[in-house]
Amino acid sequence: MKGAVASPGPRYFGFVVGGNLPAALAASGYVQAWFRFCAGFGSRGIFNFGPLGETQAVEDAGARARDRRKANQIGLASLLVGIAVGVVAALLP
Repeated sequence: MKGAVASPGPRYFGFVVGGNLPAALAASGYVQAWFRFCAGFGSRGIFNFGPLGETQAVEDAGARARDRRKANQIGLASLLVGIAVGVVAALLP
């Protein structure tokens, strides 16, 4: 087959390596940029609006819960994109 990519591994190898993992990682960056929200900071309950490297804790419990919820949404959206791309990668010949 001209132009085809052959994989010596099992079919699911294309799902994980060929699509799922790289696409989920890339999607995470794009989704965070879209929401202008750092999922890592949100999940840890911290923020940074000052000099680089200086973080502060989010004191309000309600705000921390909303931040964690947003971080989880970003993670779920990234996972769904990764799964979709992984399925397409696994189905390609």
